[in-house]
Amino acid sequence: PLHKMTAEQAITEMAAVGLEWEENRDFLPQQHFLVFRKPSAQTAALLDVLPGVDRWVHISSGAVYQPAIEFPWPEDTPYGPWSLWGQYAIEKLGCEMRLRERRPADRPTTCLRFPIVLGPANYAPREEFVFNRLLDDEVIILPGDGKAVLQFLSIYEVAEAVANAVEVTDTGFEPYNVAARGFTSLDGFVSICGEIAGREPRLRRGGVIPAPFDPYGSVFPFPNENYVLDVSKSHEHGVAPVERTLTDTLAEAFEALISSPERRRWERNDAETAWLTRAAS
Repeated sequence: PLHKMTAEQAITEMAAVGLEWEENRDFLPQQHFLVFRKPSAQTAALLDVLPGVDRWVHISSGAVYQPAIEFPWPEDTPYGPWSLWGQYAIEKLGCEMRLRERRPADRPTTCLRFPIVLGPANYAPREEFVFNRLLDDEVIILPGDGKAVLQFLSIYEVAEAVANAVEVTDTGFEPYNVAARGFTSLDGFVSICGEIAGREPRLRRGGVIPAPFDPYGSVFPFPNENYVLDVSKSHEHGVAPVERTLTDTLAEAFEALISSPERRRWERNDAETAWLTRAAS
């Protein structure tokens, strides 16, 4: 939901309905971009407080889909949730269901489904996971063969998509997949990072990532599962942002890492250590 208020007012109001503030991001010229945690029960509470808000823009995920054999997945792909993503997918699907059930049919409810979001100082150790190991000439473990392909988008594309969604003249609940139209494999992702960092990757293949995926405790920051959304609808309706290349997005993340020495301190997680120990025995 969109209101004109200060960041402090927004944090106070959202806390009253159980939303937990995580961070403010400062990449917009004037507007605030505040990040809150929003489980489905809290979405229901928010609907109680704001039952008649004119427009609702909801950030969701492609994890709500039941994985299909054919790619890319359009917006009418059946609901899952995708078990790979565990509780995260369950909560994202629960939020969408609450909105479908309770938002008035004559009020626009725009649902933006993103795949994997990248950006400087990412809250999840995605880009820096790879860059730190490259810079320190350490082995990078790829899950499986590392050939699964994934889509990405930057935090700037997320912000632009939200702004575009405010202007869309929808009625009722309308979902849009939003992502870059291109995609790359896991080992392709590492290769791009290596070119940016000026390092040759030391790759080992065959890592295992059990479900549900743990972004903080796996051998690699992405699972070896294809994840490609059909984004034609978002382009046709003016929701899609101006696309940035993956190379540009990763280069910016690299510069942010280099300028933040505290983020250059890292250690292997338990899953990596266990896999390398087994591989050496």
